[in-house]
Amino acid sequence: MSLTSIFSITGPLALVGWCMLITVPRWKQTSILVFNFIVVLFAMAYLGLIMANFGHFNPLTDFSSLDSISTLFENRSLLLAGWIHYLAFDLIIGLLITEHSLKNNGNSQLLVLCQLLTFLLGPIGFLLYYISAIIKQKTAAPQIIEVKE
Repeated sequence: MSLTSIFSITGPLALVGWCMLITVPRWKQTSILVFNFIVVLFAMAYLGLIMANFGHFNPLTDFSSLDSISTLFENRSLLLAGWIHYLAFDLIIGLLITEHSLKNNGNSQLLVLCQLLTFLLGPIGFLLYYISAIIKQKTAAPQIIEVKE
């Protein structure tokens, strides 16, 4: 499959996931489809791109300089892999904040704002949600991810 084809599939698929999180967050199948289908498919595409370009990707690349990192993205396949990485992880964060908000009776309008910001600006949407959870729960560290001992 061509890089253009992969790109043209992943963008709309991510959009489907975000539309589901925003419009039908309470539907039982939303989190299952977003995580077990879309995110897993993105992970498989990412793995395929990395494996197909392993000669161009050195896992020991010096990640301590912007120049070294930018060299990785000169390769279009690795650039696409980076884009898919971004799409997958933003969806995971979107899923986490959606489930946390539903579990804690969060404000649905604020949730949509945070979801949209996470979709468009990743960490900014998460940060807004995190700050709002601190304010609502009156705790310095809201448990967005449930940690089991």
